[in-house]
Amino acid sequence: MSEAVEAKGMYITEQQVKAVNVLLAAVNVAQGKGAFSLADSTAVFEAVKCFIPPPSEEEPQEEAAAS
Repeated sequence: MSEAVEAKGMYITEQQVKAVNVLLAAVNVAQGKGAFSLADSTAVFEAVKCFIPPPSEEEPQEEAAAS
């Protein structure tokens, strides 16, 4: 049985985390094939950003590395 993890009052299992990752990957594939309109794409991107952790202070920014 998978163990639930508390996240801000919610409990999610490892299986649910994996399922969200699969859904995010599917959204990326669909977007790459032009499945969304520009407006839909914006809404999807905003939703996906909720699952992407902000870069840490220790990681160099891509722009700084490119200079």
